Amino acid sequence: MKKLVLLIAFVLPMLFGAFAQVEDVDAQLFGSRRNTKQYNVHDFGTISEIVKHDFIIKNSSVTPITVVEIKAPEGFEVIIAENTIKPQSVSTFTVVIDPEKVNIEGDFEQIITVVTQYEDALGLKTKEINYTVKGKF
Repeated sequence: MKKLVLLIAFVLPMLFGAFAQVEDVDAQLFGSRRNTKQYNVHDFGTISEIVKHDFIIKNSSVTPITVVEIKAPEGFEVIIAENTIKPQSVSTFTVVIDPEKVNIEGDFEQIITVVTQYEDALGLKTKEINYTVKGKF
């Protein structure tokens, strides 16, 4: 009976830990689990001149990720620091809005999509993550 209790006490936590790690590794491709509304959204407020904001891309995985495409609305410029992000490192991309190049009046909320690729045991994978910029002209 004592051996059974020890076995359960040892094996049960290991099973839950193993499942949690698999889920967390996938979720941490762009950083730990986080509320995307908090970290992936930036409100510029009222825009009357050129404005910039840096977003962070965090690679917490064990393989490099490559940014293969950034989809941005017309008139929104996106500058990426690095196309390939090493494992366990961070990169940034900057969103630049020039009110003279954007054909929007009043309030706006636009999506910028970052498309990445990485390789795992099953092959090449593609992942998209959305960032939101909003404000008022």
